[in-house]
Amino acid sequence: VVPSLVLKDRTWRQELGAARVKISEFGGYPVFVKPCGQGSSVGVSKVKTDGELEAAVENAFRFDTKVLI
Repeated sequence: VVPSLVLKDRTWRQELGAARVKISEFGGYPVFVKPCGQGSSVGVSKVKTDGELEAAVENAFRFDTKVLI
């Protein structure tokens, strides 16, 4: 099982800084961002740089209230 973290819709903006730290602890980019309750392709983004992270998280929240990185 690969390292992961979950963001919740009400607090994700406050947690984004901590998520960036965790991503660096995971080994950095690329990472995948996906809605927790969707299949393997709906709302999924491959994030190659830190600058792409926020947009990918916003996109995933269009499909669910929890997002998996």
